[in-house]
Amino acid sequence: MAIKDIKMFNPGFLFVAETYWNLEKTMQGLGFDYTSDKVLYDKLKNNSASEIKGHLTADLTMQQKSVRFIEKSEEEGQSRHLVTINRWLPQ
Repeated sequence: MAIKDIKMFNPGFLFVAETYWNLEKTMQGLGFDYTSDKVLYDKLKNNSASEIKGHLTADLTMQQKSVRFIEKSEEEGQSRHLVTINRWLPQ
């Protein structure tokens, strides 16, 4: 496997996979150090506070190996959706 070979040559090298279709655990199992959290991105887009909370409190190992983002170059910007998140935060 290429990842193992590179890690033997350079142990500090990190592999990050952009993932879709709930393949995060699979990609991590193949040796990727971190995977993108597209599930959270989609939940932010749909403004579902309970689903976001559920996702962020699930499987600690996955949380520690997830890369979060709020915008993707090929999709509509998400930062405009963040205004609605303020409604969920305690005042």
